Amino acid sequence: MDPITVILSALAVAGSKVADQAIRDGYAGLKALILRKFGKAQPKLAERIDDYVADQETFERPAEKALRDAGVAADQEVVDQAVELLRAAEARQPGVTGGLVGSITARNVVVGHQIFGNINQG
Repeated sequence: MDPITVILSALAVAGSKVADQAIRDGYAGLKALILRKFGKAQPKLAERIDDYVADQETFERPAEKALRDAGVAADQEVVDQAVELLRAAEARQPGVTGGLVGSITARNVVVGHQIFGNINQG
C-alpha cells in the first residue's frame, strides 16, 4: 500500500471526520511531526495539509505532490504514526476510515518501502 495514501487518509480522517479529542490530538501530532521533519524544505507543506483537510476533493493532488516532493513517504516514523492514527480513529468510530484499516489489518500489509535488487545468501 502506498504510504502517501495512508498519510493522506490519516490527515483527512483525523482532521475532519472524527470529533474525539484524542484523535484531534493525534492529528495535531502527526501534522507537527511532518512539519518538523519536512517543513523547512517545503515551506508550503502546512498550507497544503490545511487545504487538503478543509477540502479533500479539491486539494488532494496538491497535498499529495507536496508530501511526495518533501519525501514524507520515505519516513517510517511518519507512516507508522499515520497508521496508528487511522487505527485509533477506526476504533472510536467504526467505518470512518472507509475500510482502509481493515484492508491494512486483513492483508497484514506492511506500509513502507519496496526494496528492489538481488538478495545473496552465502
